[in-house]
Amino acid sequence: MSRVSKRRSSPSHSSSSERWLVSYADLITLLFALFVILYAMSQVDLAKFKKVSQSMKAAFDPNAKIKVGADQQTGGTSVNDPFLAENREFNRMQDELEQSMLTEMGTEQMPEQFSLLQDERGLIVRIGVKDFFLEGSAEVPDDLKPILLRIGKTINHFDKKIKVEGYTDLAENHSKGYPSGWELSTARAASVVRLWVQDLGFDPRRLSIGGYGHYQPLTDKTGEWLRSLNRRIEILVLRSGKPPTPSAAPSSASH
Repeated sequence: MSRVSKRRSSPSHSSSSERWLVSYADLITLLFALFVILYAMSQVDLAKFKKVSQSMKAAFDPNAKIKVGADQQTGGTSVNDPFLAENREFNRMQDELEQSMLTEMGTEQMPEQFSLLQDERGLIVRIGVKDFFLEGSAEVPDDLKPILLRIGKTINHFDKKIKVEGYTDLAENHSKGYPSGWELSTARAASVVRLWVQDLGFDPRRLSIGGYGHYQPLTDKTGEWLRSLNRRIEILVLRSGKPPTPSAAPSSASH
């Protein structure tokens, strides 16, 4: 009788001793599900952070160069915003311009007479012309033509309107043909535009000019070299919907 009892109790004892395996399997399954959820949440947060970061840059520093990689273009209206898209286009244009100008001049660093910068109007190529244009002359000198043509070829690939602005120095003498700095600065800007139309086949409807004499200086400080900074040509590639107004104050530039 005792043997029968022992035999009957054996299956019950075996089932009880292996019950912990079920609980252990459930625990492992729950932990796996937890880590999957945490991983998914971290990926969503990373994508949101990238989009928010781009939006903050555009909102608080519209002049900053914003470069977005392919991994950041994953949906969302902020990355595909027209303003950000135009920023990327202008950044690419600036990089191409800088490289083509350095290649043309055969140097690795931009000379002090040339600078590239961006503001709310668009991309600006600033050229100090004191060492190029003769005093009181509006004729484009031969040593300036190659770099002007290289600049024109580069920006002509972008479907943007362009304005060329001329500025003079207060101390610059005017010839009989140019009674004031207005006429002289405007004539210099017109000479650049005419060169592009004649030699590069620019569409004249994309081009405009302006002359501001010595009334929009970069600096008011005295000294021949400092005053000569005001004698310049600025090639402005306009952003969409931005009115072409002159630059009235110095801007930070990369040489």
